[in-house]
Amino acid sequence: MATRQFIDSIVSRITDTLTARRDNYDSPTPNFQRIAALWSVILGKEVTPEQVALCMAALKIARLMYEYTDDGAIDLAGYALCLMEIIEDQKTPHIDATNGRGTVRITGDGAFYHDGD
Repeated sequence: MATRQFIDSIVSRITDTLTARRDNYDSPTPNFQRIAALWSVILGKEVTPEQVALCMAALKIARLMYEYTDDGAIDLAGYALCLMEIIEDQKTPHIDATNGRGTVRITGDGAFYHDGD
């Protein structure tokens, strides 16, 4: 059974890793949006930021199946947290208004989207 000290040290390592990645590559949502856009072009089909996080986690799992490393397990946990952050970022409060010509969405950050003509 893991001790509280062991768990705290793992959480600290995950936090340090995510902070370093954020400093180097931006926060998960915009970073994974960029990756998704590139993968979409390469694969010829839409890829979402959530799918990027899941694919990166799958990559880590495949590597861990070959050989376990603590760093690989830390990265796997990090990708799970990135997925959670991406999903949380999508929960921005918004208002939808639909008429016969489409849907207008105004998000909590003031962004405006229109789907229609």
